[in-house]
Amino acid sequence: TKYGGHLDRYMDCRRPDYADPLTLKKVVVDPSYSAITPCRRDGYARIDSLPPLPSATPTMEPSMTPTAEPSAGPTVDPLCCVTTSYADHSWQTCSNGAASDLGDVTSCASCVTYSCFDWLPGSEDMIQREQLYYQHTLDKVYFGVGSYGNDPSKGGLCYRIKTDTIDRDLIVQVVSKHVEDGNFKLMLADGGLGAENACTFDGSSVPQFASLEGDWGNLYGGWSFPEQCALLPDQPACGFAKDSMQNLCEFSFTAGFRKTDLLD
Repeated sequence: TKYGGHLDRYMDCRRPDYADPLTLKKVVVDPSYSAITPCRRDGYARIDSLPPLPSATPTMEPSMTPTAEPSAGPTVDPLCCVTTSYADHSWQTCSNGAASDLGDVTSCASCVTYSCFDWLPGSEDMIQREQLYYQHTLDKVYFGVGSYGNDPSKGGLCYRIKTDTIDRDLIVQVVSKHVEDGNFKLMLADGGLGAENACTFDGSSVPQFASLEGDWGNLYGGWSFPEQCALLPDQPACGFAKDSMQNLCEFSFTAGFRKTDLLD
């Protein structure tokens, strides 16, 4: 960052704003998938928010080199899961690649998208990504995602952040937006449900966690002490997470994420 500020936190579970083909700044790693892909209710299974790009134009002369078997790739669903509503009506589900309006759907198969559980700092997948980055760069950092103002041109961009309380720099990707205040808001385990809550029954009839707001501490910021992390729901409502919400919350305290001021 070019100027100082505060590293805020949140965790509202909703689909990030820039996981939307109409506003997504196309920063792609794999050309078949968008850079910011939301998840199903289990927090791990990805839902493709962009249709696959057309394959490259074939050459006139066929190659004699045998082609490799295609990899399985990420778990994706068709374009029908682009639109997400957390209200009590107009749920959709995917049927043979098309959206089917089934009225009120509260099962794990409903076509409702959320943030991904493994985006949280300290998650098993984030640790693996950080280790791979270190092997290539000898640079120890934490990875994370979050929101930075409300300028759509920031969607998909990455920033490096230095703080006075975390033992490493952070490399973060902008996946959502919030009211412009000059601060980066990091998606953190129990970082605060905020006004747009898709984590609990208070904000959605199909929340990502079968819980109530009171289980998550303060609406803005979450619990104040690491001992209170044990009061959180440990797993999403659907599926079994390989990460523990309670452990990730405790990590956010011990690693210094809870009170930070940006230096650079």
